[in-house]
Amino acid sequence: MKINFTSLMYFQKVAELEHLTKAAEALHIAQPALSRTIRSMEEELDVSLFTHQGRNIHLTRDGHILLKYTNKILRSLDDLRQELQDSRDLQQLTVKLAIMSSSRLIPAFLMKFKEEYPETILEIVPQNSDSANASRTDLTLFSSLKHIDNDHTITLFRENLVMVFPTGTPYAHLPYVNLHDLSDRVCQEFCVNRFNKQHRIAA
Repeated sequence: MKINFTSLMYFQKVAELEHLTKAAEALHIAQPALSRTIRSMEEELDVSLFTHQGRNIHLTRDGHILLKYTNKILRSLDDLRQELQDSRDLQQLTVKLAIMSSSRLIPAFLMKFKEEYPETILEIVPQNSDSANASRTDLTLFSSLKHIDNDHTITLFRENLVMVFPTGTPYAHLPYVNLHDLSDRVCQEFCVNRFNKQHRIAA
């Protein structure tokens, strides 16, 4: 039998109690099985780990050396288990957030979220059109011109879109404009102005 964590735990308990029968009872295993484990460790390491004095046993010099390293190994194992548990707990408290909006209200929203859920960690995930990347997020903040109504989306707030025109244009004094009707003409005027500017520079 190769030395493993279980055999080291058995050895540690025998070294602590200095009694095979009591150690077997504490470990809830049969005493012959515990004796075989200790004997296998001695054969593998080619050392004697215990000396017998009546019913009690005591560590040899080599046994003390093994116990020193056994304690370090088992402490490291406990630390590993605790760190893995902490990591699992941390993952459960982490919200992966994708932001697809440039609203000035986003910082206020994030601050309010942290106030209400201070134990939660917000992890900002870079967002793009990659659907695989989107599936790795828990929450996405985005803007939309159209109202979205489904079981997975809620509207946090609404903002008015504002267009700015030079005072000389016919749109400057209108209370509102239709983006659909305006898009082609604005694009046309933009292209003309850009062409004229380039033409003047070239001349």
